[in-house]
Amino acid sequence: MVRTTFLKTVFTTSNLGHFSGRWVSGGHHFTNDIHYYRGKRNVVMRKTIYLDEDLLDAYISIVGLGFYKLYINGKEVTRGELNTDWTNYAKIIYYDTYNIKPFINQPKNEVIVELADGWFNPAPLKLFGKYNLRETLTIGEPQVIADIYMKFADREMIIGSDADWQYCEGAYTFNNIYLGRAPGYETVSRRQHHRFADA
Repeated sequence: MVRTTFLKTVFTTSNLGHFSGRWVSGGHHFTNDIHYYRGKRNVVMRKTIYLDEDLLDAYISIVGLGFYKLYINGKEVTRGELNTDWTNYAKIIYYDTYNIKPFINQPKNEVIVELADGWFNPAPLKLFGKYNLRETLTIGEPQVIADIYMKFADREMIIGSDADWQYCEGAYTFNNIYLGRAPGYETVSRRQHHRFADA
């Protein structure tokens, strides 16, 4: 017996880069280079979504300046360690779109975005003894923008990142492209979440 299987490819058009949400961050700002090397934890953003109807489809379009990892209800959605791509952030930023319906399966759903410095908040190191990345690149504090698209039987909705998102300090006391990361002693779940500061 011969069994023939046809693969089904489905393409979904996302927001085409036009986000309903806005950039949000926990906002660690330092005033001079020496402050960069002092202990400061990474930022973790959180959004809680309550559902009382059957979900037919759900996607998220997201980008984290610096690096980011996305979790929904405790499960990692992202499939990599170094999201987002390094670009000239002043001119172009790439975003990712994920199917998140398999992760949303309860009335109360928690979306967590763990941020890290990455190329957007580099250390004030001099490459080749002369190029300070902080003076030649577009830089800033790690931040995220996201649109969560949900489809129900009789309606659709988009939940954008906004002032309802919360932040807390993450588990890393230091993180950097060249200098690595230093884990802390507390887990994200044990820390108090606070209202976020505007990005």
